[in-house]
Amino acid sequence: MLSALAGGFDKIRHNTTKVMLLKAFDYGKMERESGEPKIILTASGGLFGTFVCRKKGEDMARKIVVTSGKGGVGKTSVAANLGIRLARAGKRVCIIDADFGLNNLDVVAGVENLVVYDIADCVEGRCRAKQALVECPSAKNVYILPSVHSFSHDSISEKGVNELIEGLSSLFDYIVIDCPAGINEGFSIAVKAAEEALVVTTPQLSSLRDADKVLSLLRGF
Repeated sequence: MLSALAGGFDKIRHNTTKVMLLKAFDYGKMERESGEPKIILTASGGLFGTFVCRKKGEDMARKIVVTSGKGGVGKTSVAANLGIRLARAGKRVCIIDADFGLNNLDVVAGVENLVVYDIADCVEGRCRAKQALVECPSAKNVYILPSVHSFSHDSISEKGVNELIEGLSSLFDYIVIDCPAGINEGFSIAVKAAEEALVVTTPQLSSLRDADKVLSLLRGF
């Protein structure tokens, strides 16, 4: 289960004694407190994110889903920059585009012309996971697993994605999952494959409201 966010969204917004303010994407300097989830607010250019984490085994990658509820808040940019910052801190990172059909991670990472296979090819057995990984040219030790380039992705199941990510887990220190906007089936698939969540929002009321709904849903996973 993902860690529960005790106290609700309003508590995060108003009780700053339980919030660490960091520079943009300065994730590499974070350390979790033993036994207790740490709630972190990151700010950059009007973007805010709430980080919810839990303890896990050290032999496998930490799996973090970047989600938002509302689209267009910079979720993919946060996922890409988080991965790059972790790599610069000496970690091996895989960033997975789980936004099936409306994927942009390959464009943001600058690897759109290097993609040969995508996540559907892996799930359906047309290639091995390592064959689909594309190394990010702008950052060493960052690998992109592209999403499906068409709307025909019915074969991508929760079980298939989970097995794929578990198979990659021993190869990396961190796996960052770029979640689709909204709370449909794609959201569920991405969230259930992760153990930690980063919810990205902007200061607008509609974005904050959607982020609040997402936080409520995360408590159930």
